[in-house]
Amino acid sequence: MADIDVGADNWEGSASDTFNWNNTTNTAASITQDGSNTWPFTSGPPISVAGGAKQSCQLIETSGSYRYKSNGNPKNVIIS
Repeated sequence: MADIDVGADNWEGSASDTFNWNNTTNTAASITQDGSNTWPFTSGPPISVAGGAKQSCQLIETSGSYRYKSNGNPKNVIIS
């Protein structure tokens, strides 16, 4: 299971992959939906990751490029 930093952008994963959100800061992170864009994860929205913690997550099974927000900042994940 890969670790993905909560601030990562333009990262890639395979459909239905499981991974860990990794928050290396001391401040909680909030992963939220970007407007009406399709939510690319099987849990949430939102997903909260405590400071200095990891949170397991899974990508949806549909390939494509998806937008979401991490602490209010737009991010992109590419699912193949």
